[in-house]
Amino acid sequence: MKNNIIRIILDWIEKNINSPLSQDDVINKSGYSKRHFQDIFYNETGNTIARYILLRRLSLSATLLRLTSLSILEISVNYQFNSQQSFSRAFKRHFKVTPIVYRKDAYWDFTYYLPQYNYFDFKKLESKKVFIDIAFKKSKEKFFHVNIPFELTALISRTGMGFKNKDGIIKLKNLIKMNQYEYLNIYYRYEKSPFTKNILTVFDYYESMHAIDSIFSENGDKYYKFSFYGTWDEYLNLSNVIYSRELSKLKAKKRNGYDIEIFNIKDMKSNNNICSLDYFIPIL
Repeated sequence: MKNNIIRIILDWIEKNINSPLSQDDVINKSGYSKRHFQDIFYNETGNTIARYILLRRLSLSATLLRLTSLSILEISVNYQFNSQQSFSRAFKRHFKVTPIVYRKDAYWDFTYYLPQYNYFDFKKLESKKVFIDIAFKKSKEKFFHVNIPFELTALISRTGMGFKNKDGIIKLKNLIKMNQYEYLNIYYRYEKSPFTKNILTVFDYYESMHAIDSIFSENGDKYYKFSFYGTWDEYLNLSNVIYSRELSKLKAKKRNGYDIEIFNIKDMKSNNNICSLDYFIPIL
C-alpha cells in the first residue's frame, strides 16, 4: 500500500516538475502526516522530498543543456529556480561543473543523473564494453528534425532518445518483416540546429547484414553494449532507460558518435510483438 502511494506521488511529481512544487504540496497530495510521509518517501527513494525534486530538475536541466541551445536563464526559469545564479550554484554543487562547462564539454557526463523513478521497474539489462569500426560514409545518411520542448518529459515519453514514435515503430516492424537478412542495423547521431534553440537534426542510416562480426574490431571506437529481448511496447522506453538509468549507474561519459541498434531478425520472425536487439552507446 505504502509503495503504491509513493509511486503515485512520484508520477505526480514528474508531471508537475515544471510547475511550482513544494515539500508541503507533495505531503498534502499524499494524505499522510508530514513526519510519516517524509520517512516512507526517504526509505523508498533515498532522498528527502525537497532533494528529490531538486535532483530531478537538475537532471532534466542537464539534458536540455546538452540537447538544446536554450539559454541558462530560460532553463532555470522553466525548472522553477529563483534566478539564473541560484540555478548555476545548485547545478555546480551537484554536477561538479558549471552549466556552461557541462554544455560545452566534449562528452555528456551521466555520473550524477537521477533517473525518473519508474525506470527502475524496467527489466534488468546486461551491459559490456565493445569496440566497433563504422565503415559507411556520411553521404548515405538521411535526416529529420525533432523539436525539444521545455516540457522535456513530454518528448521523452513520446519518442525516447532513439527518436522513434509509434509511426516509426510501425515502419521498423515492416522493414524487419520484409527483410531477408539476419540483422538490421540502425546508426543515428544528432546535431543542434544553428538557427533554432530547441531543434535537433537527427541523421540516420539503415543497413541489413547476414553477419555482424565484421563491425567489431579492437581498433574501433569504444561502446557500451546493452542487450534487450522484450515487447515493442517496452522498446519504446528502452533508450530512456539506457540513457538515464544505465549510463548513470555505470557513471558513463557519452562521447559524440553514432548510437547503434542491431536488430536480431531471426529472433523476431515468428512473433510480431517480440523485439530483440543490441543497443550501443559511444563512450569515452
